[in-house]
Amino acid sequence: METKYYLVQQLEKLLRSAYGWLSENDESLGKITYMLHIFSLLFILILVIVSHTVYPVVWFQVVVFIVVFGVWIQHILLHTCICSVLEIKLMGREAPLAIDVILEIFKIPVSKETRMGITVCLSTTAVFFLGLELISRSIMYIRELNNLSLWA
Repeated sequence: METKYYLVQQLEKLLRSAYGWLSENDESLGKITYMLHIFSLLFILILVIVSHTVYPVVWFQVVVFIVVFGVWIQHILLHTCICSVLEIKLMGREAPLAIDVILEIFKIPVSKETRMGITVCLSTTAVFFLGLELISRSIMYIRELNNLSLWA
C-alpha cells in the first residue's frame, strides 16, 4: 500500500513539474492526466500493431513486450493503476477514468470492480499473447539453428 501511494505521489510531482505552468487547479491537472492516460493506452496499442505489421523485428517486439509487461505487473502487484488513482485524487471519485471508455463501448456498468476486472483482463491477455509470440519466435530460431524444417 505504501508503494502505491509513493508512486502516485511521484507521478503527481512529475505531472505538476511538467504541466504546473498551465494550471494550478487540481481538476485541470486531473484532466491532463486523464488525456495522457488515454494517449498512453492508444500509443501502446499502436506499438503492438506496428510491431506486428510495419516493423516486425524481434528487438522491437521485445521492447513492446517489456512495456506491456511493466504495465501489467504494476496492475497485478498494486491491485490498481497508479494513473487512475492520480486521476481520482485530482478530479474526485465521480470523475471518469481512462478505462471507462472501454467499459462504455461494451456497455459494461462502471464500478470499481468492473474497472479493475477489465484492466487486469486486457493487460493479462496482452502479456499472454505477446509472450507466446516471443516464445514461438525463439523456438523457430532454435529450429533454424539446428537445420530443422521451419514448416513442419
